[in-house]
Amino acid sequence: MTQGLGAVTLTSKIADLFIYCTTENFDADYASRFGNGCVRIGRPEEFFLALDAGLRGAVSAAGLTVGPPLWGRCVYEGRMHDWERENVPDPWLLKPARYQGQHEIRVHWQTLPIQPLMSIVLKVPSIITHCTLP
Repeated sequence: MTQGLGAVTLTSKIADLFIYCTTENFDADYASRFGNGCVRIGRPEEFFLALDAGLRGAVSAAGLTVGPPLWGRCVYEGRMHDWERENVPDPWLLKPARYQGQHEIRVHWQTLPIQPLMSIVLKVPSIITHCTLP
């Protein structure tokens, strides 16, 4: 509640994260919304191992270290809800309900120690063998 007598404003700050987003189920309707940016990933375990190695190399060159990759499926609900309930989803997994058809899976890496991030465009040629155009 942010208005009226006794109003309380709570803020929560999570550390910046490197996040890579994918979808579990290919859907041509959603893919068309992303233009030419969609590919199918074969052998996802190998794809993400190569991605992890590529990210670690890129951030190391920038003087950063990242923790282990953490995985999760997006939770499709609003960010305004009862944060004191049991099983509160991690903020990095929240996404508005209107996107639930995306079936998004995210992996994230946090810097060690926590520090501000910069945008990184990864070039990982070894992942090409795991990708095909839809």
